[in-house]
Amino acid sequence: MKSQILSLVATTSLLMVSFATQAATVTVDNFSDGGGAYGVRDASGAFITDGGYRGAIGKFSITDSAIQTSFSGGDVAAVSAGFQVFGSEFSQAVIPGAFQQDAVNAYPSSFSGTEYLVLYKGSSLATATELLIAKLLSTFPTDTSPLPAVTGFAQLRPSNVATLLVGSTGAAFDFGGTDGALPSFQMALVTASPEPSRAMLAGLGLMGLVIRRRRK
Repeated sequence: MKSQILSLVATTSLLMVSFATQAATVTVDNFSDGGGAYGVRDASGAFITDGGYRGAIGKFSITDSAIQTSFSGGDVAAVSAGFQVFGSEFSQAVIPGAFQQDAVNAYPSSFSGTEYLVLYKGSSLATATELLIAKLLSTFPTDTSPLPAVTGFAQLRPSNVATLLVGSTGAAFDFGGTDGALPSFQMALVTASPEPSRAMLAGLGLMGLVIRRRRK
């Protein structure tokens, strides 16, 4: 009898742990309600293609201004270091310019608050050559353990973007939906800032040239 009780307690504990770590699924897309899409373009203006970009939703441990300052200085490694991915990255495009992906995280309680969408070109975010970062109005779904898994949405559309931290809006395009031509989003080129030593040498060289010309 005692062994049966212990077995029942162990089984109950396992079920409680299972419920406590229910996964959360967030659907990430840039489609409109009318069947069109708010297309995503690379820095050249071309729509992203299947496998030709990478994306993820997540949260940042650095401020919005720090994100923009790091990007402006060409330090995407700092942007990458401050970003925590929800689930895993994706690179699929349903059609050129449009994507839809389910991001699944086994421990949703570690994510709360504002969702950030990051899209880039390159082998990793730390070495990205083009980048778009949108701070969304939507928030991560709340972990409702021990209830079943929770779901949510992270949609890239003007009505759900609080701030476009990196990137810009691009030319409108009609994907054939009932809502006609819709604005697009465009990645920005990552420009590496010159090393301080090189910048200093260039400045000294220019100063020397000016002095030499004045002497003549």
